[in-house]
Amino acid sequence: MHEIPGGKLKIASEKTVYVAGGAVIKGQLLVNEVRDVKIMGRGIIDFSVRGAVQIERSRNILVEGLALTQCPVGGSDSITIKNVKSISYYGWGDGMNVFASNNVLYDGVFCRNSDDCTTVYATRKGFTGGCRNIVMKNATLWADVAHPIMIGIHGNAENPDTIQNLLYSNIDILDHKEAQLDYQGCFAINAGDNNWIKDVRFEDIRVEDFGRDNF
Repeated sequence: MHEIPGGKLKIASEKTVYVAGGAVIKGQLLVNEVRDVKIMGRGIIDFSVRGAVQIERSRNILVEGLALTQCPVGGSDSITIKNVKSISYYGWGDGMNVFASNNVLYDGVFCRNSDDCTTVYATRKGFTGGCRNIVMKNATLWADVAHPIMIGIHGNAENPDTIQNLLYSNIDILDHKEAQLDYQGCFAINAGDNNWIKDVRFEDIRVEDFGRDNF
């Protein structure tokens, strides 16, 4: 068990953080305004830590192998999230958000989340601009509420953003328990805030029978 003083570890450019199997980190790994960072291993970031690995305004980042709560990406470019397990239990516990970022790849991830499993948003949370070239492949998604896949909603209504060139391929959706009738959907596209959304492709997606019968 490794407890990070102050609850946050800011990782410098060109550094590799390795979390060995069996290790548990209690604290957030913050990737902020850096480049060429790798976070790897088979360990766990304690599930009490919200936003466990947070990537902000950074470039050429790899996160691979960890189990954690959330891994949001904002204002960044050239990000790879590979073989990461995201599990959350609290309100607004989105697993893998993208905000105003380009060239983001998710490969082999597992998400069971208490909100959206994966989202692509434009201007949001201090990050500005649209999104391009977002890929999720070989993934397993389980949303307790909201959506396994959510695209759109947030952007700049006064100066509209573009969300473009998204691919979702070879995905299993295990369950989806959103009770709000106007907020359901395994893969939802909502062009809120005057966003322009185009070139979105879904292929080889398998959807299991949902566990609830009150839809």
